[in-house]
Amino acid sequence: ADVDCRLALARAYRIYYPFTGFGRSRTSASRIRSAGIQILEELVREFPNVPDYQCELGEMLLTTSPSQRDLASVALRSEQLQEATGLARQLAEDHPLIPRYRALLARTIKSQAGQLEKSNASQANHLYEESVALYRELAADFADVPSYQMFLAMALQDHAENLCQLGRQVDSRSILEEAIRYQKAYLSLRPENHFGRSTLARQYSVLAKTLEELGARDESEQASEEARKLRQEFGDGERRNSSNRST
Repeated sequence: ADVDCRLALARAYRIYYPFTGFGRSRTSASRIRSAGIQILEELVREFPNVPDYQCELGEMLLTTSPSQRDLASVALRSEQLQEATGLARQLAEDHPLIPRYRALLARTIKSQAGQLEKSNASQANHLYEESVALYRELAADFADVPSYQMFLAMALQDHAENLCQLGRQVDSRSILEEAIRYQKAYLSLRPENHFGRSTLARQYSVLAKTLEELGARDESEQASEEARKLRQEFGDGERRNSSNRST
């Protein structure tokens, strides 16, 4: 029971951490992060043969890594992402049939790529490729899990945007079109998901920009129009829901 309580408390810290930026000091956020990590590090030491505790620690390190906007904590973010990736990589190697561990590895690698893309887009590209490959396997192995379709689409989008920084717009276009196909596959299973629809709108907007850079103006305008329609539908849906709540 004591272990269950400690694990529940660590999870509560992890869930709460993203909200610490609203009206709270950096010190408060740091305390919550440190407390959650400490609980899980102790569980990992006490129960080294329980891989889920290592996964929980990896998820905690990933979730509580400082924002990229927090320039004062770049080193801490890098350190936590490296540790989370190390844990996830070992878990995925030791337990390749457990999708949670593979998904954690894909997430941590993608986060590392996101941290690198402004300073070293080429190195970030290799990490994005690895993350996309992992998500592609998960989407294929678990076709009945819609979220893997969206996670793959989002990883493809990030990869495509990084390719644009490298001047590889043709490759970026192809990957964005693939991202849109997977995002649509997700929405065919979750048509009312607002986040999914706004993500698809964002992907069309990025595609429009890439097509414009390639000189394909007509296609760029078509992609922009798709993004506009999705945002309009999203806005109309929000207004309808608001109206329904008020009646």
